[in-house]
Amino acid sequence: MSQHCGIFPIVPIASSPRPPVWNEIYPLVKSTVHYTVADVCVHACVTQTYVSNSSNAQSVIYVFPLPSDAAVCAFTAVIDDKRTIKGNVKQKDEAKREYQTAVAEGKTAGLLNQHTASIFQVSLGNLQPKQKVAVSIEYVSIVSHDGKLDNLRLTLPLSIAPKYGAPPPSLTAFQSTCRSIRGSSSAFELSMAFNMTSPISSITSTSHPISLSLGTLSPSEEGSYDPAKAHVGFSTDDMLDKDVVIVLKAQKLDHPRCVVERRTVDSSVSDALSLSLVPRFNLPPLPEQEYIFLIDRSGSMQGGRISAVRTALQIMLRSLPSKGTRFNLVSFGSRCDSLWPQSVEYSSDSVEAATKHVDAMSADYGGTEIRKALSLAFDSRPREQRNKPTMVLLLTDGESWDLEGVLKVTQDAVEESKGGLRVFVLGVGNQVSTNMCDSIARVGRGVAAYVGEQEKPEAKLMNMLKAARGGAVTDISIDWGVAPEPAPLSEDFELIDDSESPVNIAPTPVSEPTKVIQLFDPEPTELKEETKLGPQDVTVALPPVSRIQESDLSKVGPLYPGFRTSVFAIVQQQNASAALSTKVTIKGKVMGNDVALEVPVVSAQPIAVSASATNFVHALAARAFIQTLEDEKNTSAVTKAKIVRLGTTYGLASSQTSFVAIDEKGEEQKLPAPEETEDSDDCDASAPTRRFTTTRGMKKRSMAMGAPPPPGASAHVASRRAPPPAATQTNLFRFRQSALPLHSQNSSSQAMAALPVQSLAGPAASLRSAPRPRAVSPPLGPHTVESLARAQEFDGSFASSAAFFSRLESPNVQGSLPASLAGLAGITEADKAKLWATVAALAYLQKKFATDEDSWSMLAEKAGDFVSAELAGAGVGEQDKIDILVKEWIQSAKNVLL
Repeated sequence: MSQHCGIFPIVPIASSPRPPVWNEIYPLVKSTVHYTVADVCVHACVTQTYVSNSSNAQSVIYVFPLPSDAAVCAFTAVIDDKRTIKGNVKQKDEAKREYQTAVAEGKTAGLLNQHTASIFQVSLGNLQPKQKVAVSIEYVSIVSHDGKLDNLRLTLPLSIAPKYGAPPPSLTAFQSTCRSIRGSSSAFELSMAFNMTSPISSITSTSHPISLSLGTLSPSEEGSYDPAKAHVGFSTDDMLDKDVVIVLKAQKLDHPRCVVERRTVDSSVSDALSLSLVPRFNLPPLPEQEYIFLIDRSGSMQGGRISAVRTALQIMLRSLPSKGTRFNLVSFGSRCDSLWPQSVEYSSDSVEAATKHVDAMSADYGGTEIRKALSLAFDSRPREQRNKPTMVLLLTDGESWDLEGVLKVTQDAVEESKGGLRVFVLGVGNQVSTNMCDSIARVGRGVAAYVGEQEKPEAKLMNMLKAARGGAVTDISIDWGVAPEPAPLSEDFELIDDSESPVNIAPTPVSEPTKVIQLFDPEPTELKEETKLGPQDVTVALPPVSRIQESDLSKVGPLYPGFRTSVFAIVQQQNASAALSTKVTIKGKVMGNDVALEVPVVSAQPIAVSASATNFVHALAARAFIQTLEDEKNTSAVTKAKIVRLGTTYGLASSQTSFVAIDEKGEEQKLPAPEETEDSDDCDASAPTRRFTTTRGMKKRSMAMGAPPPPGASAHVASRRAPPPAATQTNLFRFRQSALPLHSQNSSSQAMAALPVQSLAGPAASLRSAPRPRAVSPPLGPHTVESLARAQEFDGSFASSAAFFSRLESPNVQGSLPASLAGLAGITEADKAKLWATVAALAYLQKKFATDEDSWSMLAEKAGDFVSAELAGAGVGEQDKIDILVKEWIQSAKNVLL
């Protein structure tokens, strides 16, 4: 299910008894996307060409999605292949006024606004009949980490996934314009040029067939083969039904790197530095920790998504540390409930109960109310224990509009825990809301990773679990290699905080003393004409920027092993001859231990030929600073002014700045300026929620930066207890069910009844009061990673049985104990059999599933710990001797396995 993205006229549809089909009046004739990737940075140019078949001048809206961390740095519109109008960044209210004035004067004009961090809108005024318009958006971003070693994940969003709840008023306002949308095909071309600093190992697409040229930036380019370069192409005239996902693996991609870029504008000189690193260190697990799993069971998770989540959860349950662990499972949709009132101790009984509960999960909880689920999880912890280590793992497609409410409840809980709480997010599906998932992980001091419809989530979940169960780098400080010289603050500035008012940045005027208004006036006078009602502009005089602007390290969050972190700084220099930094030093603490790393600095090369890409490191740094400011719970006038200063200085669209472009040379035809809708920051997160569904009988849509509903998209699923509010009939959003599984699972366990759960409105259920569940019969056939996880006991061991060994595909394994194991003194025959079964399971994993090691490494670690502990308890010897024995036994088992 997806929102059609493209051009819509701004006219009341009610004025026409038979609404026109806007895809026919403003058809999309071509879409081109070009990515230039340099290591972990990307520059993108997205161009869409429309033709007006309207008989008169129109003002139209163009809506499109972008990655949530994209820094939009250029906006242009080419009219009839002759005239180019280029956007300039201004404070959003000023840009809006200029746009409206230009339209009223009959000029063709454009205005680019940000609805949310991942949804943008361009308003085009006075498009003439038969006019062709090519709209281009350029942005830069840091490429997402794929949750695997030396991997990058690039996602090109082609549609805006529908979300549960109340959308921003600016999106809601023009729904009535979009009631008649008919699909049509148009040409789509994608090209990606990869210019890495180390050889590329592989490039794949988990979503579409691609053409791949290794060793060159372009298929037509002639020259020597360079293993660090590659080109990806994809084109079609058919409808695209999901976002394009490209995964790249390159040697040493995760190695620390820092680049510096010098920017000179008039007499101002500055250096921007970008530091990216993926920590690698091994530490023992925390002695105790609570694990709370939040599972999205809304209708949009049905089909392959929920099946894959069930499989991954079964493996994760067996991968938790057997000592010092408490855990719980929370299911949510339009309602939410938990398996137990509070987390319980990790034991054989609790794992068995959780296993049956997971087997019975289905996507039948209705909408997606993430905030309520997070609140339930956070509040389930006893108040006196809320500063103890707790990992909350959220598995969701993020299809909810309530970002502001979700972030607030997460920030409040993290602050209350004093660093003990961390929130990790796994985004599931082809249209997952990366903005929602990334934002939750960012303010929750965790990390986010993603899996598509055809990907297995186990490996990425295991990597998250590894990161969460141990220590992270905290108390971070960075020496950027520049001596700080803070500029003295002026004595004559004033900060006025008014979060509800527009912002002007100017010297603070001297105001006359105001007269005190009587609370009750028996003879009130009428307001004079000059009295202004409603929020007024607030003048904020900001202090000069410090010499070194850097990412707020207190909000960057901990650094976790295996996950990329990028931090930025902008350094003001006195002149262009100032020396560049040669190294940066990052310091921090991990579980009380001091850590440090020096990273050499290299000069950044322009990432693309575009003028907007020449200062891409500055743009990335400014976007990161803006993002931190936009994450604040209360956006004050001072915060808004800081965002405006960053946006206008570095030419970026944001919540407080917009691009405005005016064609001063075109033919004028006056048209009343359209009324612009309210901006997204005025959205009331507490407004009643609603879900949008499609009108029956409509045809599938074309690409148009939109797409037909993706595999796994949901129809409306009613809650068993309280159905969500009635759906609004509109085809701004579309739904359909999926028949394409993400990862099939042959199991009859779905028909089993769920255990009693702890509901927001229901009585408390406890492990002790719940009936002891029957053991779940594993599926027939050879062992899979999931079936081995099910067979593993909570302490890491495997019970010896004929049924277990029969599924190892080698009939002689059970009776092939090595002599060094069979002859051990001080260990019973039953314990020897359990040890051998555990060793055989380790050997089977290593031999049969070597390429999936990320999925089972923690299962193997627990099994190895069990064997070592048993042998140490029997007095076999020192750990070195035990390690040698275990390796010999594993090899013996491998020799017997077929």
